[in-house]
Amino acid sequence: MSASVRTTRAEGESRGRWLVPHVPGTGPAWAKALAYVALVAALVWAVKLVFEGSLDLMVYNMGAQWVAHPNTRQEPLYDLAFPVPWGGPDTLPFTYPPFAALLFGLLAWIPFGITQYLLLVLDVVVGALLTGALISYANRKGRPIPLTGYLGSRAMWALVLAVILFCGPWIRTISLGQVNILLFGLIFLDLVRRTDGTGSGLERATAFIPRGVLIGLAAGIKLTPLAFGLIFLMQKQFKAIIAMGLAFAATVGIGFLVIFNDSMQFWTESVSASDRVGSIKYIDNTALTGIIIKNWLPESVVDPIRYPLVLIMIALVAVALVYLTRRGMILSAISMNALVMLFMSPISWSHHQVYFPVIAAALWVEAFPRLFHGTVRTVAALLTWIWLIGAYIGPMRGLYLTDRVGVHLHVAETIWVFPYLVLFVLLLLWASVVIRDGRREARS
Repeated sequence: MSASVRTTRAEGESRGRWLVPHVPGTGPAWAKALAYVALVAALVWAVKLVFEGSLDLMVYNMGAQWVAHPNTRQEPLYDLAFPVPWGGPDTLPFTYPPFAALLFGLLAWIPFGITQYLLLVLDVVVGALLTGALISYANRKGRPIPLTGYLGSRAMWALVLAVILFCGPWIRTISLGQVNILLFGLIFLDLVRRTDGTGSGLERATAFIPRGVLIGLAAGIKLTPLAFGLIFLMQKQFKAIIAMGLAFAATVGIGFLVIFNDSMQFWTESVSASDRVGSIKYIDNTALTGIIIKNWLPESVVDPIRYPLVLIMIALVAVALVYLTRRGMILSAISMNALVMLFMSPISWSHHQVYFPVIAAALWVEAFPRLFHGTVRTVAALLTWIWLIGAYIGPMRGLYLTDRVGVHLHVAETIWVFPYLVLFVLLLLWASVVIRDGRREARS
């Protein structure tokens, strides 16, 4: 075979590395049809929830209208209070950085009903791309997702996309009209893409953007993506850290240039006011604070318990990221860093856990076949199943289910926060095994 032929084939494989080649599958037509029916059902349900909900998008729109119509500004941006649709004294503040408000302001002239479904379309596009990427990655690693050979690539893609869209974090994000899925898409793309001009079409189109910039922009919309600087730090990607920092600094600077007084208020007052986001006692809080307080412990002991656990988690994950990088376990690295971000935050609502499908894929493709063995594998499997089922349902849907059978509210809250306690334990076990194996390999 000539060198040119080998080069052409390599380029083709590189460009299609996140694409799923067409495979017909061995299953009957009715089984494949059911996969498409599941996708249609998930999309119909999503449209229904968007029509009935989009509460957070209403808050975004409040900020957008404030930005777009400066002549009608009667109070500072961060003093605005959005009255909840169900009435009563409850109101919701605008909690996002000034740069986010400016971005939302670009949508102010689009009718709200169109904005609702435009956001849904973007969420589905991210889900569709992620589905193809995860299926392709699993195939390349020799660990295909179950039923892939039976259903074939296209029907399997439809089924996995339906499963992702309907999982607790994604469907709640869609229902609220949140931007979590879009931010996740920027972060995931920044971490997995090639920047050398090769790879898929999306990778080639974004190759000119330095690694770290997309995460910095995501952090300008919601601060928490800055936590992914840990993965760059442990991989010694210092240029990416600088790029991320400069991109984030640019978003802060733009805010000061356009709405100086409100930016000053946000960065000196509102950014540290955790009560603006919500109560740690709310059932949907899946951070360590929520896990601790929903296990019948007083609020006074939350921080004394939480801080040591956060330090232990960060230390274990930081070391594990070094070994994961050496072994090429990119999904595991993203998953662990994401969980550090979610658990350490004072408040992480269940819809912030949109990394659910990546964590599940990392466990299936990387952790179980390469890391977990013997008794550890059994324990990890039990923890994984508890988390998978509980988090897939989610605290809000779970509360609805247990309320139907008369379970007391406080008991129900403990039940539905338990999967996230299990996930935290699984994270510590996962990181510990990575470190143990990494040290063994280093000694040998």
